[in-house]
Amino acid sequence: KRIAYAVSFGCIEYPQEILDKLKPLLQSFDAISVREQTGTAIVRKIPNCSARVVCDPTVLPGTHFYTDLLKTTKNNGYSVTIYVLRHKPSELSRFAKLCAEFIGGSTKVIESGFLSMEDWLGMIYYSKLYITNSFHGMMLCLRLHRNFAVVLEKGILSGMNDRFLTVLSQVNLENHIINDLSEIEAKRICCSDINWKYVEEKITEMRKSGLEFLDNVLGDGHE
Repeated sequence: KRIAYAVSFGCIEYPQEILDKLKPLLQSFDAISVREQTGTAIVRKIPNCSARVVCDPTVLPGTHFYTDLLKTTKNNGYSVTIYVLRHKPSELSRFAKLCAEFIGGSTKVIESGFLSMEDWLGMIYYSKLYITNSFHGMMLCLRLHRNFAVVLEKGILSGMNDRFLTVLSQVNLENHIINDLSEIEAKRICCSDINWKYVEEKITEMRKSGLEFLDNVLGDGHE
């Protein structure tokens, strides 16, 4: 079987000429699932195609999968970590320092580049606040119960934001999106409590839905 699991288009609308080229390719799949709501609308534009929203693959393993990887890591000593992709992190440095004043400790800017899975997990786990525009960085904060702040894209890249918004709405944490770089916003982010019990309940629901999708399409069921 040919199955697409939790794919992301990275935009909210595809040009028709590209959809025309995608038509025979998408129609060749037995089942398609996406990780954001807008992805379902894109797939539905292809005749005889539909998609279901499922959780990101980082949700499928149990927590022990990640905690086992953390066993070889060490505390990096930084309370606020910045990890951003595609952009210079310098503009966030002042905001991070403001956050560090509220929660105590120092800041660390991580340039995007190669990190081992263990180092990346350790960077997230030992931070009191993780500032990022990385979708999977946010997902791992949810899995490891770490406070985070999301930097959304602007302009032509804003179509990438829906994957964040879909998950944040599910766990009721839209208030962890950074609206501006002011001192008031830094305080708001640092003082925003997270109901981890509620988050885990939603993660469990997401995992169940994702596994049901896989069970159906890999077995005799159909989506």
